[in-house]
Amino acid sequence: MRSSTNASSTTTAAGTFTGTVIALSLSSEHNFSKPNVSSITLLAGLGVAGDCHAGETVQHRSRLHIRPAPTNLRQVHLIPLVTLQERGLKPGEMGENIVTSGLDLLGMPTGTKLLFVGGSADDEGDASNGDNGGKEGPLAAEQRNHIKHPMTHDAMPPVKDDETVPPPPPTIVLTGVRNPCPQIEKFRKGLQETFIVRDADRKIVHRLAGVMAVVEVGGVVKPGMRIEAVVPSTTIAEGENSYNGPLQPV
Repeated sequence: MRSSTNASSTTTAAGTFTGTVIALSLSSEHNFSKPNVSSITLLAGLGVAGDCHAGETVQHRSRLHIRPAPTNLRQVHLIPLVTLQERGLKPGEMGENIVTSGLDLLGMPTGTKLLFVGGSADDEGDASNGDNGGKEGPLAAEQRNHIKHPMTHDAMPPVKDDETVPPPPPTIVLTGVRNPCPQIEKFRKGLQETFIVRDADRKIVHRLAGVMAVVEVGGVVKPGMRIEAVVPSTTIAEGENSYNGPLQPV
């Protein structure tokens, strides 16, 4: 059974929550930072088209020597806007693919699905970058974020013969957290430790450098799109396929 040393201090109840895509980045080369782009294309089972970390097996340089090659659980890297703002960083400087607002990504369990749908969370009354100064409120504030999931099949009206079933939205599944690596320290002295929370014995209890995900449904993602986070019930059981607990380093 996995440990829960990266468990968020905020418990996220099962349900659906909304956020916003703020910025997107990709790079075909293994540089620490990535340039911003106007859109990215997610490829099912692979990652971000044209990005150096896309692939069925892990593409991070520190792990390319491992044989057999591990499954790529780090296809997409996401980080909250507030995490960057608190450290004076700009989107793309941490090498992430997607900057988000309005979601407590680190408080979500493994297996959480993020669906990217048209429109902006602002249209739904989400204060993604406004009244709270750009800071993301806890998901426990369900009166602000909790909505019924419109993609649930039993909530959808029957399709008539002359109607076309809309394609599923681009979807990724959270697999774990990014481990704050020494490259962060090379980028800016003292920065690495700001992404680490330690206990009284100096043991790492939280990692704050964003989350990793794999692509379940491909498609195009653009800034301003709404993110629907479908959080599963938290269950921890033996075996890799039965774990829906706190995110761990991958």
